Parts: sequence; structure tokens; C-alpha cells
Amino acid sequence: MPVVSAAPLRKVWLGVVAVTALLVMLVCDITATDIGRYQATRLSAGAAPGSINKEVVCLGSILGKYDLWAALRREVKRLDEPEIGTALSQQQEKSLLLHASRVGNVGHNQGRWSPIYTVTALGLNTGLRHSEIRRLRWGDVDLTKRILRVGESKTKAGAGRYVPLNQPAWAALETWAARFPNHSPKEFVFPSCENGAICAERPIENWRTAWRSVCRAADLRGLRFHDLRHTTVTKLLEHGVPYATVAQVLGWSASTAVRMAKRYGHIRPDAQRRAVDSIATTQFDSGVHQIDNQTPELIESDPRKSLKQLI
Repeated sequence: MPVVSAAPLRKVWLGVVAVTALLVMLVCDITATDIGRYQATRLSAGAAPGSINKEVVCLGSILGKYDLWAALRREVKRLDEPEIGTALSQQQEKSLLLHASRVGNVGHNQGRWSPIYTVTALGLNTGLRHSEIRRLRWGDVDLTKRILRVGESKTKAGAGRYVPLNQPAWAALETWAARFPNHSPKEFVFPSCENGAICAERPIENWRTAWRSVCRAADLRGLRFHDLRHTTVTKLLEHGVPYATVAQVLGWSASTAVRMAKRYGHIRPDAQRRAVDSIATTQFDSGVHQIDNQTPELIESDPRKSLKQLI
């Protein structure tokens, strides 16, 4: 019988207790204090503030159907959600790709076959989600025109969008394609590989083990694959790419483009400095002194007169 850690079970149990505490109450009896207690219990159980906020929104929808939420919503405090996501520096990108290449280019031998370099290069250069990369089919990739089409996506706006391939992304995919010279359009770009047997009709489940290994080697422990998407957005915004264009590349709807850019973009101090330096005003000539350019009326006027009277 497998050994299961008690910590996760305890978190699940506390969460069940918290939910049950509200479920056994009549909706008309639920107060802001009860919701606050629920939030505290869920936090102690290890739930993320964002998840708890979504649960409260769901509860609010239920109470709203009975005209009970309006009286409570002002007393219910939304939990602060910490900034999630990391934008890699250029040096961190290089280190990540370097260590990924040492894993991803070693061949098809059992236990050593890995797409980690290719998927990392794609993530950094296209901003595609893990699921979007995982479910790519060869029919969605046009290496001649250097473009790919996202088939399935998390959002309606993301499905079916076209994403151009820049040089690094194209080169990584072209090298990867050489491993499958006889691939068909319906086969997955990153197929399942179990015990050395490749099944192109099924997509790879994940590359979690290889990813963690690469992150440790690159001294980037705790980095999520989704942070590559944050990095893509940050670099696009730092280069002045309009929100509408970023939205098309990332698969955001027009109505959420600005909100999502604020969530995913992390404009770094160096970029902010370059931005303000680019609009620096012209310096005065060395021979010009501010007092010499004031009007004689202001210089020679009665100091008791106000500026308004002089003008």
C-alpha cells in the first residue's frame, strides 16, 4: 500500500470542514463574519488567496439569487493576492536554455529522450501555454512560412490563433522536426514516450521531471513553466508593442487585454529608466543662466507686488 503524506490530507480535510460549515447553514443565516471565518480557515488549510476569492465570488452569486449579497458585500473583504509570476532576465534565459539543451539534444535512448529544450525555446519566444504546446500537431506548424496555429486553448480567444515563429523558435522546431522525418499532419509534435516507445497519436503528458532538473541546474528553483509566458509579455511590453498586438499573440480577448497585460507584464527597472531617458528634455547651454532669461519687469519690480499684479 503506498505511503501518503499526512500534510496534504490535513489540508483537504480542513478545506472540507470549512465548506461544510457554510453548507449546513441556511443562506439567510450567513453573515459577513461567517464568510470571514471561512476565509481564515481556508487560508490556514493552505489555499491560495486567489482561489479563496473565487470561492467567495461563487458564494456571492448564490446569495445574490436570493437578494442577500448586496447587504453583505461591503463587509466582506477581498483577500490580497500576491503578485504571481516571474519575468526572467536575459542572463537567466541563457542559463535556462543552456542547461535545457544539455538534456534535450542527447538522442532517443530510453530515459534520455526529452523535448525540454524545444518546449522551453517555444515558451520563451511565443508565450504559448503549457497545454497549447503539449497539444500542437504537425498540421498546425508551417516551418516554411514560420508560423504555427494554436488548436486547442484555455480561452475562446486563444483557440485557432496564429503565432509567428521568430528565429530561435523556428530553429528549435526545425531541429526537433528532423527527429520525425515521416510525421503526418495529425500526429502530435511532442508525442507520448513511455519506456522508450514513442506514440505519435497521443501527446506527451508533461515534462515536469526534466523541467525541475533544468531549473535546479540553472539555479532557478521554483520557476514555473508558465513564467516563460510572463517573460514573453514583459519583453513585448518593454519593446513598446501595442496591447492589441500582445493580445493577439497571447490569445487574450480584446476586453481583457489591458487587465491581462497588467497581470502578466513586469516592466523592469532598467526598461523604466530607458523609457524616461528617451524623453529627457534638452539641456540648457552652458552660457545660459536662469536669472538672465527672466523679464526685466519681474527683476526690477517692487518686491511687495504679487506675481498676479505683475502679469
